[in-house]
Amino acid sequence: MEREPNHPEKQRAKWEELAKGPSTAETPGKLGKERTSPKTAERNKNTAPPEWVRSVLDSFQQQKAEAPGLAKEKAKDIATLNQQFIKRNKQIREGNHFMSKKEFLSWEDDYATEWRFLQEYLQDGNLTTTEKEAEVETPMLFTLDKDVIGETIEVQAGEYYRERSRALRDAIRASDNPKKEADLKTVDDFFTSVYRHAELRYMTIDEQRSKYGSEGGQYDAARTSAHNNVIDHLNELNDLARKYSTTPFTPRKFWKSIGTNQAESVARRMKYDRGVVEEYYTLAFSRELEDLGPK
Repeated sequence: MEREPNHPEKQRAKWEELAKGPSTAETPGKLGKERTSPKTAERNKNTAPPEWVRSVLDSFQQQKAEAPGLAKEKAKDIATLNQQFIKRNKQIREGNHFMSKKEFLSWEDDYATEWRFLQEYLQDGNLTTTEKEAEVETPMLFTLDKDVIGETIEVQAGEYYRERSRALRDAIRASDNPKKEADLKTVDDFFTSVYRHAELRYMTIDEQRSKYGSEGGQYDAARTSAHNNVIDHLNELNDLARKYSTTPFTPRKFWKSIGTNQAESVARRMKYDRGVVEEYYTLAFSRELEDLGPK
């Protein structure tokens, strides 16, 4: 016998009928023994999902349930990795040496791998809101001490800013991308964003009052806005590096300061990232910012 064609309308009717549940003719009542008519049994056999589909669905549900715990473990792993890096780098410096580029890239690659897994677990667990992500990633933020933050892998990548900037410029110039000029401008203008924030960062109290008044609110707003511009700009550079297949400037993106009355975990994440970006550009442009330093 020929198989009946797979008509969408007939398939939809089958699923709608199944959704209604068994008819009274097919069930003997609450106290009776369950039985299924031959017609219903054949229908269920034809419409039930295959075993491999059920297996995939079960695996997906298990993956979703395990994702929050796995994400937190990855956040802890990133903190541990940074702490191990800081310890290792300190030992090298105590011997009057510098960490080799090869070794640093190995640490940075490990960080990028852990970060990628963390982001995948966040997606698997549907933990993508600001509050949920910040809560899960809290273990990663093991310190708010800027001196310690300045020794992390993310910040020490600033040692390679010039090299990565040149590589990105070369890749952009060699491309046939119609937006290459705009992309080059994004790279070239990064220091402008940095310098604007650095000027505000190192203003004396008298300079702040002279330009922004004695209340302090206008100065704080200007400094936060300038800092956010630097963070956005660095994130853009990372996007461009991936677009042109060059090495990203840092192994992850950063959060800028937005909104008020944030959850404690969100506020901590934003503060940590502000510290990282500030220390990153201080290292990347140490010569250019030398005259601006603390007065």
